[in-house]
Amino acid sequence: MRSAVVSEMDNRFKVQQQFDRQAAFYRTDPVFDNPSGLKQLTALARASATDSALDVATGCGHMALALASTCATTIGSDISDGMLRQAKLLARERGLEDRVHWVRADVERTPFADRSFNIVTCRVAAHHFVNPRAFLAESWRLLKRGGRLALQDCGAPAHSAAADFLEHVEKERDSSHAALLSEGKWKELIAAEGFAIQSLRFESHRHDYNSWMIRAGVSETKANVIWKSFLDNPPAVREIFRPEESDGVRTFNYWRITSVGVKN
Repeated sequence: MRSAVVSEMDNRFKVQQQFDRQAAFYRTDPVFDNPSGLKQLTALARASATDSALDVATGCGHMALALASTCATTIGSDISDGMLRQAKLLARERGLEDRVHWVRADVERTPFADRSFNIVTCRVAAHHFVNPRAFLAESWRLLKRGGRLALQDCGAPAHSAAADFLEHVEKERDSSHAALLSEGKWKELIAAEGFAIQSLRFESHRHDYNSWMIRAGVSETKANVIWKSFLDNPPAVREIFRPEESDGVRTFNYWRITSVGVKN
């Protein structure tokens, strides 16, 4: 038990260090500042003008700002002061600084009262959570009856060797990475917490390798070594990722899970 606690504390420190250092790269990164993706998750959460919303692990605040355009009240929380500074800058740039409150908080232990929100969102962050069950339990605590948890994150492919390889690469790229979960594992955890799964989609997309490395602060030399490992995979695994390079642009297959659970 003590080792698990130490591991969680160690990872929180790594997350704070990593995202304080790299925060500015995330503010304009198209994976995070993606209007269509933000609009999609806002719609799936059924955000309305009477809702109170919380975006946890908000990073530079893209999801919180998307919710603020619709919801009555919106809070963005994050463990990284660097990310919250970037979120405040982005809110000011978009004329939404009076529409969102920013709070420094851990996803497992937020300072809010039970049943405070109609919506809790978490977008492209849960793979940094050492204890996703604790995040889901906290989301359940925070939501009102009928409230929605809208989650989007990277996912592990079904092929075990490909999943192991991607897990290794993620940890090489960013030491604050915790784990990629499969479609089945997310479904199991969300349902076990008591949420009624309203929707769950698991899909692949082409991922920009270069920006993926840059925003994590990976050196060019190390990025080249990791890219070579994609190319050196056994044929069956390489076919799953389909790494391609054209005019210096490197892309590969990655996976995304999008889920909405309702607290009935």
